[in-house]
Amino acid sequence: MPEFEWGASPAVADCDSLLELMRQAPEIVQWRTDALGRLVATNAAAMAADGPAAPWQIGLMLGELAAPADAAWLMALLAQPPSHHGPRLLNLLDACGHPYTVRGVVDVGPSGLTLSGVCTVRHEALLRDELVRRNNELSTVTRELARQGFALERTVRELQLRNDELAQANAEIDRLARTDPLTGLLNRRALEDELAREIERTRRHPAPLSVVEFDLDHFKRINDVWGHATGDRALVQVCRLLLAGIRRVDVAIRLGGEELLLVLPQTAIGAAMCIAERLREAVARLDIEGLPEHVTASVGVAALTRGESAESLLRRADQAMYRAKAAGRNRVVRAVGKARAGSAGLARGLPPTDPAAPTARAPGG
Repeated sequence: MPEFEWGASPAVADCDSLLELMRQAPEIVQWRTDALGRLVATNAAAMAADGPAAPWQIGLMLGELAAPADAAWLMALLAQPPSHHGPRLLNLLDACGHPYTVRGVVDVGPSGLTLSGVCTVRHEALLRDELVRRNNELSTVTRELARQGFALERTVRELQLRNDELAQANAEIDRLARTDPLTGLLNRRALEDELAREIERTRRHPAPLSVVEFDLDHFKRINDVWGHATGDRALVQVCRLLLAGIRRVDVAIRLGGEELLLVLPQTAIGAAMCIAERLREAVARLDIEGLPEHVTASVGVAALTRGESAESLLRRADQAMYRAKAAGRNRVVRAVGKARAGSAGLARGLPPTDPAAPTARAPGG
């Protein structure tokens, strides 16, 4: 603690209790009077060049140090027994006679008054400076938070963009994994999911479901004689024709090579036979660039029966297609099995489906 700087009369200079009370406090104004109300001591803060008091004020009466009302109140306290008063605002006079306000407390003792307080002007200035400093700090923090908020928002947008790009890339990867690159049809990998979905839907909401399997006749010979580029063009044109001839809810799949499959939801066996025959005739009329002959297809049609698996349904369609091959190709054959017999195939002059018909494919497809 800094030592108290005295501007005091000799009568009280050796008072240890006063030294303890009046030690230096930069923002605290401290006065000590005698029993008559005469200023006998003050501290350095009060005697600072810009402070309210000066050394020559030692010995002045309270009436010369305070505004009249406050001087009268202080003088009245001298007549009271030892007591403590305040805090309250006191209007005092500085060394130049200018008024200033102190918020302080007054202790009455047998030897006089002790006034301790804070000069409100000085205190308010300190508070104002502190408020400015805090506001500046707050502004700095606010600007930094805003900057970080903008940076975070930008990062979130970039992350969302990356997530969207990743989702698109994953969707494209999934599409490529499920799509035949030559024809654009779904591939065999997608068949299991698509057919399982349709069978499950049929079981939840009973409705017919049929599949139609196409196999292009003598396709190996077309590749060998006219070249694989011509064979690819023929396959692509056939696939486009099939897609143009079915509904949006139907599914077209390339099983591999020249084998194609249509999944026809809500389509009974009779309607599926009609669709298959119409498409077979359209395939036979196709003109393929670079191919001087027409392409034909052998077609097998099967309808889902109660409790039948996807594997069984495909097997019966495949067997029907083999029978079409064995019967001379370029025709539609209805599968046998649990499906109810109908007359659609016979009405078109097609050979009856025979369970004993050969299932091995003829050479050359």
